[in-house]
Formats: sequence, structure tokens, C-alpha cells
Amino acid sequence: MTETKWSMKILVPIRSVLDFDQKIQISPDGSLDDSDLRYDINPFDAVALEEALQIRESFGQGEVVCAAIGSDELEIQLRTALAMGADRALLASTNSKVDHWISAVALQKIVEAELPGLILMGERTAEDDSDMTGAFLAALLDWPQATFASQITVLGDEVRVSREIDSGIETIRLPLPSVITCGLRLNKPRYASFRGQM
Repeated sequence: MTETKWSMKILVPIRSVLDFDQKIQISPDGSLDDSDLRYDINPFDAVALEEALQIRESFGQGEVVCAAIGSDELEIQLRTALAMGADRALLASTNSKVDHWISAVALQKIVEAELPGLILMGERTAEDDSDMTGAFLAALLDWPQATFASQITVLGDEVRVSREIDSGIETIRLPLPSVITCGLRLNKPRYASFRGQM
């Protein structure tokens, strides 16, 4: 494998989405009973985390840092990310509503503090099918970006990305640091180990 000169720190933003594999309960007044609803890592973000872990493992070095912006309840998803193998987890805590622009601005500050060589994030959120955070963040950082990644290979100071487009697969090379949004076909995320959860 080509020797890399970049920092080998990968930042993976994590979002929380409703776990769709659960029964919905209705309160006696007819409203949704959300007292026992479970939330999980956005599946696209889980794919990004798995890819970051695989890159770290392939080089035998590096650091995977997960970050979340939102309420303290996101700590559960960050702990799951740590159990999957992330080295560190950061929570920018706020009780305010967090949209894609606010997420990107907060992530920009995290990037300035952490100085990662690569940002891997889910291409969209499962709940609203929106995909703007990655583009906003790349623009704020003035970093190159690849979207809808189906294969990622780190090559020294650049990264080769195969991405899904309407006419098939396009392969591009980007200098590092860069932002890459990951599609579900990229990999199959590992389970959080029982030992890691403990």
C-alpha cells in the first residue's frame, strides 16, 4: 500500500434517526406515545463509520473520531460508535433544533480543532432523505468533495472514489483533505461488540 503523508485522522459525523424496527404505540388520547421510542445511528453514517474503521485497519494506524451535534441523548449513538471501534467521540451539545446548515457550521469548528485528513459521512439522512450537510461542509472548508461513494481507496496524499451517478459508476481522484459522502452499497457495517458496549 502507498505510504501516506496525511494525518490519518478520519472524522465521521453521526446523526440519530428513529429505529424503524419497533412497534409504534398510540396514547389513549390518540397521539403518538414516544416515551419508549428507540433511536439508532443513521444507517448511512454507520456505513461511513465502517469505511473509516476499514481504512484505519488497512494502514495499521490512525484515528477515527466521531462527532455529533444535538441533544445529550446523542451520547447513546456515540457510545455505539465507540463500541463499533471508533477511537474517540465528540458531542457538541445543544437543545436547539439542528438543521443541515447548523450542523455544517458546527462541524467546521470541529474540523478546525481536530484537523482530520478525511471526513467520511453518510450521503443522506434516513428520516428526511436530505443530503445537504456534506455539501455545506465542503463549501465552508473549501475542500474537494465526492458524493454517493460506492468504493474508496486512499492513495498517499489523495483518495480514489468510485461514485454512483445516473449513467453508472464514475471514478475520480481527490487531493486530501476532502469530504466524502457514503452510500449504502459501500460496505456492511459491523455490529457493536458486547464487550465494546460494556
